[in-house]
Amino acid sequence: MGKQYDWELQKFWQGKKYPDRGNKRRFWKNLYRQIKNPIGYYYWKCFRRRTAKERAIATCAAIGFAGMLFSAKKDTINQGNKVRYEMLRGKNPEGLGLTHIGNNNDSLALQGMPLTQFMNYEFFADQIIVNPCRNQNYRKYFQMKRKLNQSKAE
Repeated sequence: MGKQYDWELQKFWQGKKYPDRGNKRRFWKNLYRQIKNPIGYYYWKCFRRRTAKERAIATCAAIGFAGMLFSAKKDTINQGNKVRYEMLRGKNPEGLGLTHIGNNNDSLALQGMPLTQFMNYEFFADQIIVNPCRNQNYRKYFQMKRKLNQSKAE
């Protein structure tokens, strides 16, 4: 191109521009390829974008993990709302012991993983030492009830 214009790009810029026939043919060729096989056309057009990028993989994994936590939290909130609604309707929610809402006294079962079994320990009655102040608390409680003239029926 430089020899054609004597290395003067000013002449090229100011000269007449003809349409690029190759570009026109390329457009029609791509259009026919797209009409013939649209899925294959887009597959090869987007092929270089599908190469693995480490940052994109890590970002997608982090977003997926955060979404999973958000979804699990949303599910637990919905389940808790269901149980509370059943309590308001007068039904005692029966569960697996995973919720402590209601009139049930369920507790979690012993887990099957050996590393967590030592943390789940139930006390027996002879291992519990009652605080000696409880008698004084009971005395004060009944003394205040007598002082305020409250009966036992309340």
